[in-house]
Amino acid sequence: HSQAGEMTEEFVLSGCEEAVVEAIKLMDAGRFSDARERLMDGLMCDTYCVSALLLMRSLRLDYPRVFGPTDISPEDMLQRALGAPQDRRDRARVFAGHLERTCAGSRTALFLCGSIAEKIAGNTAAAFELYTRAAEMGNPAAQFNLGCFYSTGQGVPVDKAAAARWFKLAADQGHANAKTNYAIATRPVAPLKL
Repeated sequence: HSQAGEMTEEFVLSGCEEAVVEAIKLMDAGRFSDARERLMDGLMCDTYCVSALLLMRSLRLDYPRVFGPTDISPEDMLQRALGAPQDRRDRARVFAGHLERTCAGSRTALFLCGSIAEKIAGNTAAAFELYTRAAEMGNPAAQFNLGCFYSTGQGVPVDKAAAARWFKLAADQGHANAKTNYAIATRPVAPLKL
């Protein structure tokens, strides 16, 4: 058995975590509807599986077409993950370490690890590093998040050019929010009139 922050060789995936690993593979293959179904199966095992909630949130934000209009909102998914019992949040951090070791070649796994680092552990530096790795592998959600980091100066110096570059990469893959942010980031700013 492991404690938060530690990794042992004996780490055994829960049923929901197995569903998350399968959903990651499906997402990497572009099978978003199948990934959604697998995550929903996993959440049936554990409604407070933080990793499944965060990955489902990413799907809901980035691929809304795979969701019906009455599904839970991304904000609700995040609040549920943040409000999960402490043992579930600790488990998510340990699971992220497992994913980093076993699925480091997966852009979706690295994105999920970044989400856990940012949203659950509050570790912006680790999130930035993981998002960068995922973004360089072409994950549009990670590219969007990096654009946001550079745009707002969250954990890094404000760099509007870098923000625009990351937003454009995500927008070119159809990321709706990245399209909006790219348009804002690249619009000419009128001089102030007094």
